[in-house]
Amino acid sequence: MLTRRHFIASTAALFLPPITGPLVASTWPSEAQKAEWDAQVTPANYDPAASNPWGRHPRFLPTRVIANDGLRPGDIHVDAVARCLYHI
Repeated sequence: MLTRRHFIASTAALFLPPITGPLVASTWPSEAQKAEWDAQVTPANYDPAASNPWGRHPRFLPTRVIANDGLRPGDIHVDAVARCLYHI
C-alpha cells in the first residue's frame, strides 16, 4: 500500500543530484582495450569479404560495390527503392 510517507520519500529520491545528473564514463577506452574487446567477439581468421562464420545467407553479407561520384568516405547512403544501406 502506498502511504503518504512512502510517496514523499520516493519522490524526494527521484530529484537527488546524483540521480538527476548525467551519467558519463570517467575514462574513455584506449585503442588497446577496444582491440581486446573486438578480439573477444570476432571469430579467428575472420575476413568480412570472404568468410561467413555465422552461417548467414549470402544476401546479408557485406559486399563491395562501386559508389557514385560525389560521395565522401564515411557517408551513409540509403537506397530506399532497393532497400539497401551503403557505408562509403
